[in-house]
Amino acid sequence: MNITIRQLIYLREIARSRSFTEAANRLHTSQSNLSTAVKALEDVVGLRLINRSTKHFELTDSGRSFLAVSERVLDDLQAALESTSAISRLERGTLSVGAPTTHAATYLPDIIGRFHRKHPNLELRLHEVQSRELLNMLRSRDIELAVGTFRNVGSDIMTKALFEDELVVMAHPDLKVSGFCTWRDLLRLPLVSIVKTSSVGQMIEETAWDSIQQRFKPLMEVESWMSVVALTESLRAASIAPKKVAEQTRLRAGGALLQIHPLHRPKISRTISVAYLATHSLTPAAQAFVTLLKNSREEDHAET
Repeated sequence: MNITIRQLIYLREIARSRSFTEAANRLHTSQSNLSTAVKALEDVVGLRLINRSTKHFELTDSGRSFLAVSERVLDDLQAALESTSAISRLERGTLSVGAPTTHAATYLPDIIGRFHRKHPNLELRLHEVQSRELLNMLRSRDIELAVGTFRNVGSDIMTKALFEDELVVMAHPDLKVSGFCTWRDLLRLPLVSIVKTSSVGQMIEETAWDSIQQRFKPLMEVESWMSVVALTESLRAASIAPKKVAEQTRLRAGGALLQIHPLHRPKISRTISVAYLATHSLTPAAQAFVTLLKNSREEDHAET
């Protein structure tokens, strides 16, 4: 069967106009083209759709039944085109983004606010999950974008670096940490740390061993940065944290007394990236969000 959309449109306009001449004028084509299209349609269907005479025509019973179905097809197609067009114009759609709680609470709120103001009709869903869950959520298509620190991703995942987040020392003032704090100095102090299963926890453990061949043995390991900050304060200890986390989380977690110092020998940072499936094209909403992420970091860099 080889029925075309054009044939259905021609049949509908002929029925509405009740005139081949008027239908041809409205469709900006010739009467012979209309006749040829209807004849081809009848050949495919195997039934006469129009009774013709020299003075008038009318739809057959089969023609009326076929027209009713074809009008629904055309209406559904038009609705699909309008919906797709609205999505491409960012007037409709849903975007699911995954990120660790730290990013959801510190870095992303400003981005999400700007995105919502720019595209108020788009629905954005933010999933707060642990970093190790993000890639699986991408692969299962529970989210379209993931924001975080990614190491050893597969070929099916595409990442775009957004910015570098330096690791710094947060220390209770009682420790009298020097403004020039090295890893060797730091590892002599009582420490609170994020768990080793996190991306930053892995970096801390690897750097401690690679730089001074010493195992990292904190007093406590916890799951969230809010807990790291609060316990560093209460235990009068020190901790290693990304600079963005240290600056924005310590006041919220009751760590106002904690001092922030650069960490030296070596200086290390984590790369914050946006990740998505390499095997799937991004939706217009996802493309717009990625552009906003990149532009935001470029603006921040220009200001500094």
